[in-house]
Amino acid sequence: MTPSAFQGSRARPAAHQALNRDTFLEGASHLAKVHASLSGEPMRTNLVWMMGAISVAALLGLKSTETLWGVNSKLIARRI
Repeated sequence: MTPSAFQGSRARPAAHQALNRDTFLEGASHLAKVHASLSGEPMRTNLVWMMGAISVAALLGLKSTETLWGVNSKLIARRI
């Protein structure tokens, strides 16, 4: 899947903010990827719903797969 201009417009500010907080390049890159990956409506909402339908959250011990783009982003960071 090729990122769109929308994902780029979400990734740039996230990376910029991280770098302004003296985050190392690797950390800023991670935050940009998590913030922008599969973003936009209805893409992320549909993906969260589909993963919920097959119980991915339960398999990972999460309340919702939506947290994979937030507090649990490290669970998928290497795959993005």
